[in-house]
Parts: sequence; structure tokens; C-alpha cells
Amino acid sequence: MNALQRGNAAFRQGDYREAIALFGTALADTPALARVIAPNIARARDRYRAQRNAAIGGADGTLRVGVSGWELAHNAAGRAYTLALLYRGFADAELIGPLYADLGREVWEPIRATPLPKHTFLVENPADFISQALTFVAEHPYDLVHLSKPRAPNLFIGLLYKLIWDASVLMDVDDEELAFVAATTPATLAEYQTQQRPLPPMADLLGREWTRLSVGVATAFDGVTVPNSALQARYGGTLIAHARDERQFRPTPAGRQLSRLKHGIPGSRKVVLFFGTPRAHKGLLQVAQAIASLGRPDVTFVIVGDFVDPDLKPRLLSITDVDYRFIGNQPFSSIPEVVALADVCVLYQDPGSLASQYQTPAKLGDALAMGVPVIASPTPGLADAIDAGAIIAATDAPLRETLAALLEAPAFSAERSAKGRTYYLDALSFARNQPALRTCAEAAVSAQGLNAALAALVDAVDDPRLGALTERSA
Repeated sequence: MNALQRGNAAFRQGDYREAIALFGTALADTPALARVIAPNIARARDRYRAQRNAAIGGADGTLRVGVSGWELAHNAAGRAYTLALLYRGFADAELIGPLYADLGREVWEPIRATPLPKHTFLVENPADFISQALTFVAEHPYDLVHLSKPRAPNLFIGLLYKLIWDASVLMDVDDEELAFVAATTPATLAEYQTQQRPLPPMADLLGREWTRLSVGVATAFDGVTVPNSALQARYGGTLIAHARDERQFRPTPAGRQLSRLKHGIPGSRKVVLFFGTPRAHKGLLQVAQAIASLGRPDVTFVIVGDFVDPDLKPRLLSITDVDYRFIGNQPFSSIPEVVALADVCVLYQDPGSLASQYQTPAKLGDALAMGVPVIASPTPGLADAIDAGAIIAATDAPLRETLAALLEAPAFSAERSAKGRTYYLDALSFARNQPALRTCAEAAVSAQGLNAALAALVDAVDDPRLGALTERSA
């Protein structure tokens, strides 16, 4: 029997989940039969949803959540992973998303070995994305899907979850994605239609125009989450911070000593830490120059994370009179131990960069949770923490002086440490963010159907499979 026949058999046996998976395979492989297969999916979905709604409403019902990263091979997966961990406090959550062969064939190394369930599909040919996503979505049902970042692969994954499973879909905007494709404004379908331009090729979902279109409909799903008030002003939604689990982040003198011993850094040395993905716009060169200007042989600049820019490390090493220690990517489980090395953490960014302006570095929570004073560039994305006195804002001019004050004045450093830790507990902890996420999820679960903007986009894509599914979801 072929997939369609096996799907019909599963339907007759009452196994609606398996029926949808098989119908999805049939639909992906045979677009010409879309108007035959889509009604089968709709009937199976209605039966399945009735079962799930009864289960969720019952005493033993657990919400099933898929947190989708637009691609899971790089540090963009970090936010999706954090959201999934937050969901695990009240739901059955898993991490899902594509891997693009040209970008990486494995899940991002720091989260690869974590126990959180992960489901991926490998995209060898970008033109095949919709077929692969259709099969994947049909095989992995969720009540709620939370899309991490408004990029085109997530846009279509979210659409397919609504069309196939009638799932609720949230969009998380934790960066200004336009910055990463050299754009400043989103695009709308109306603009393309007015200008009589065709949509970008489906093989170019990672490109500039599809990203602009995806950002343009970022708020068209069933709710939005953001990590800071700057992005909230831009996209609306519920604040869900780059939170860290307070059960894992417990700063102690003994923990600091053990971390220093493990990494071979004497307790007498002063450590300035950068922990993340080293990139030019993150100000590592400025930090190195400030350290060099201190003229202190007891200061070590510890840089944790793999370099993706091959030119950056040589440029750093060209700055003399800096004692560097380079440590590669670390698993998420090692974050508290690594951050415990530091006397001060610098999150210095180019305030002129659109990416920097709206970003709240995930490492901010790591440092504050471990009681490490933080120096950061004054950007809109960090305004919440700066206004609360949790971090010290510094531009090029006072960076040297601020570093010197923290390294030379123990009382001042201790005061900043305490303020940062308090802010972490009040704003960046799991205990503070899980209730807000749960409220947002529960509100989204009651939503149904496609927003008109999403339905219009599906129609414009002109894929018979999506069109048939849209007709049957109305």
C-alpha cells in the first residue's frame, strides 16, 4: 500500500495521529493529489483535535509544545532552547527545526548533548524545504508551537502547524532580524502586489526579501513574545526574558575556586570575561584595548566561544600587552562554572549596529545570575537593566576607567554584584518568567484559524498543497 492507502487504514482504526503523518507524506510526494489528500487530513485533524482538547481539559492533560528554531546549527538556537526549558516547567516541550546542510548538519554544539528532546530535518536542497517541512510537521504534532525568530523557515513551519494540526502558534522576536540581512524595513505582500513583483523564490527562504516578508507578518500569528521593552515597543507582545534557572546558578566562593582550578587560572588573577559568539560588533577589540591601557600584568582577558569570523582573532592578538585565554564553545551545563571565573563581564557592542540596538545578550543573565558585575554598551535593548542599576553602561571613553574601578575597588565591585544578582532574581529567573509564559501560552491555545495576512501570503505562494490545506482549514 502507498502512504495514502496506509493513512486511510490508520484513520479507520482510529489512529488519527498516524493517519495525519501518512497523509502528510502522501501530500508532500504527490502535489497533484492535494485536493484529494487535504480533506483526509482535515477529517483526521478534527478527530485528533477533539481527543487532544479533551485531554488538555482533563486532570491529566499536559500541553504539548514544540519550540521551533529557524535553523538549529548555530547560536540562534540558544533562545529556542531557553524557551523550551521554560515551557518544561508546565508543559511537555521539545525543540524542533531544520538543519541546512550549507550551515551545519548537527544541532548547535552547546545544546547538542542536553536531555531536552530534539527533532530536526536536514535540508540539502533549499528548494525542497516545503516538501520536507510538510512531512516533518505531519509527523510531529503539538498543541502549541512557539517560533523562535521571524525567519521564513519558521514562517512556513508555523503555517503548516496551523493548517495540518490546527495548532496555536506564537512568534518570539528576540532580535531585529532585518539587521542580519542588511535591511532596515520589513516588507508586506501588498507592496509586492502593488509593484506587480513575484514573490522571492522558495529556494531563497534564507535571503533578504523572504526575511523582510517574514518580519512583516511576525505579529500575525496567535501572540508575540519579546525579551526586552525596546522590542516590545516595536512588535508588541509579552516580555519573556533570556531567563536562567536559579536552581543551576548559585554563586559561591567554593564554586569560583573550583572553576579557577579547572581552567588553570590562579585565584590572584583578575579575569575580564567575554562569553558568547565572538563577533566584530560585540566590541572585543575595544575591550582588549582598554585592558592593554590599564598596564596591569595581573589581568587576563578570557574569551569563551568559537570564532566565526576568521579575521577577528588575529586582530585581537595584534593588540599587545593583553594576557588572553581562549576557551571554545561550552555546553549549556557548564555556563555557571565558566562564568564563575570572572571578576567582571563585558558585553560591549557597537551601538550603531541595528542588531546591537535591540539585542539583550543571553549572557547578561548568566553573569548577573552568578553575581558577576557587568559593563555593557548603553543600547535600547539593555535599557531595562541599565535603568534598574543592574549593569554599568559604558561607552568607549569611560570603559577603561570603569574596568579599573571594578578591578581595584572590592567594595564597589561587591555592590554591583549584589545589585545585578537582585535584578536577575526579579527579572531574569525562571520563577519570574515561567508564569508569564504560561499565561501567554494559555491565551494562545484558544486561538483558531489563519490571520488574513497569513492566508493571503499562502495564496500568493501558489503551492497547490498549501492552497488545498488552507481551504480545508477555513
